[in-house]
Amino acid sequence: MLQSIRDKTQGIIATIIVGVVALTFAIWGIHYYLEESKSTTVVIQVNSAKLTQDNFERILRRDQRLLSLTRPNTEMTDVIQQKIQKMAVDQWIQTTLLTQGAKNSGFSVSPQILQQTLASLDMFQEKGQFSLALYQQKIDYMGYTPEEFQKNLQDELLVDQARYGLSKSDFVLPNELHQVIGTLYQTRDIGYVLIPQKSFINSVTIKPEDIKSYYAAHQQDFMDPEKVKIEYLQIKPQDLKQQITVSDDNIKAFYQEHPDLQTKSLAQVKNSIKERLQNQNADKLMASLSDQLDSLSYEDPTSLQPVSQKLHIATQVSDWLTRQDSSAGAPFPPAVIQAAFSNDVLQQGYNSSLLTLNDGSVMVLRLKAHEASQVKPLAAVQDKIKAILTAQAAKKAAAAKGDSILKVLQQGLDPKTTAQKNGLVWQEAFGAARTSTGLNPELLVALFNVSLDHKAKEAILSGLVLSNGDYLLLQIKGVHPGVDSSLTAKDKIQLAQQWAESLGQIDYAFYNRSLRDNAKIKMNLPKSESNEEDN
Repeated sequence: MLQSIRDKTQGIIATIIVGVVALTFAIWGIHYYLEESKSTTVVIQVNSAKLTQDNFERILRRDQRLLSLTRPNTEMTDVIQQKIQKMAVDQWIQTTLLTQGAKNSGFSVSPQILQQTLASLDMFQEKGQFSLALYQQKIDYMGYTPEEFQKNLQDELLVDQARYGLSKSDFVLPNELHQVIGTLYQTRDIGYVLIPQKSFINSVTIKPEDIKSYYAAHQQDFMDPEKVKIEYLQIKPQDLKQQITVSDDNIKAFYQEHPDLQTKSLAQVKNSIKERLQNQNADKLMASLSDQLDSLSYEDPTSLQPVSQKLHIATQVSDWLTRQDSSAGAPFPPAVIQAAFSNDVLQQGYNSSLLTLNDGSVMVLRLKAHEASQVKPLAAVQDKIKAILTAQAAKKAAAAKGDSILKVLQQGLDPKTTAQKNGLVWQEAFGAARTSTGLNPELLVALFNVSLDHKAKEAILSGLVLSNGDYLLLQIKGVHPGVDSSLTAKDKIQLAQQWAESLGQIDYAFYNRSLRDNAKIKMNLPKSESNEEDN
């Protein structure tokens, strides 16, 4: 990995780029330390590493920003903020432990490698070269200071070295490969019967009081989402373009001012000149109207009517919108939904800021009407509840029937005869493998979840409820280990490599766990009790 980084940064040009990057990072690093808070309140300590209150809050703000960017309709409730805090705490502790472990194992990342890596990252490339402006723009967008981003990247490179070393250190011996093949390519002979849930539906009776009880206990499942209607002003470039009139004199003057066009006759380029002038004039008008829309809606944030009258733009009103109305095919893009449910618009009653949409149009909106989330009336959901209760009862009846048949078979009765007496069909499959097609995937999972020695002489019976509510009664009658000769030499090599990587991942997981078990962790999180983990 590090060699590939070096390969990308060879030569005089790369050296210059890395030098410029290093100088810029050094300047920005000094700037960061000058601005950094002097807070010494420690909220988390992992061995010798300490996280201060201010830095922890900075991490939380960045994580909240990233969530709002990736999932713009997520409401920052107390529950969501608690989850963000927990994930931030867990991630900081885990990263700190892994970084400490890598350093203690002798791994390191030099400043030169760090700078080379940054200079070669695709996300900061412009026309094949590192762009400082793009770097600053992107890390600012993600909520990082330059120093924070460099530190995170350095830790990631450090941890990757340790992870690579551990995960690639395992190997598989011939006898171990033989055991792996015997297990992975094992086949089993089975008999089974499916007891379908739907065969019991007609015998289920649901009482009105059962529906009412379920409704009372599961009202959160029958909520109408919070809804808003918005009033908005929108300016579209294509609408402005249609309003632009270009005269023949304008076209002729443009033609005479551009000698490069005069290689063709005016008649040949007239339409393209007209299109070009329309676009230019529309762009100018769009910029002017956008600025006016932005400033006027800000000057009087309590209404869009004065803006509408002054700019001669008709206000429009949406249908009811929910926070979920941001998927593909929705009437408005996510930015509009996010603004409609923002604090300024929904709670304060203000106009939104100017929104620039993907189609090039701009919009300002405000709240027109609001309906809080509320429970749907029983009459609207009773059919749905009845279907739920019916399915539950049928599933329970199928399981009861299956359990009763299982007990009979465990007494030694013939499964085919027993199935027929119950109106069912006993089926058999020989040589079923983990990858067999034509068998229910859940049946295969259940089949190979049963630990069974291939020398076992007695059939194994088990029953389970499938995800669709059907009951599966399964009998394992034979086990056949996989055979080495069924694989080519190439397949064996590939399997050995895959298995070694799996063992390496397991080793790395144990390594992570040992770091946590042997660490001294102290937490003094805001608005929570202090917590200590002393190992």
